[in-house]
Amino acid sequence: MIGKLFYFCIARGETILTDYTKNEGNFRTRMPEILPHVTPNRREQLNLSNLKFFVDSSDQLVFIALTS
Repeated sequence: MIGKLFYFCIARGETILTDYTKNEGNFRTRMPEILPHVTPNRREQLNLSNLKFFVDSSDQLVFIALTS
């Protein structure tokens, strides 16, 4: 089964530089809960409730995709 993409953002540290969604939701308010847990220079999956945040980070930027 293929999941749906609900939200995508690019951040520097804990600052969201840009984001995108076609859906309604509290995605922007939930990002401050996720960004402090991101490990630099790593690809990982962070789970919050039943949501899966796929994270790819470097020294400078963080890319996060929220899927179902």
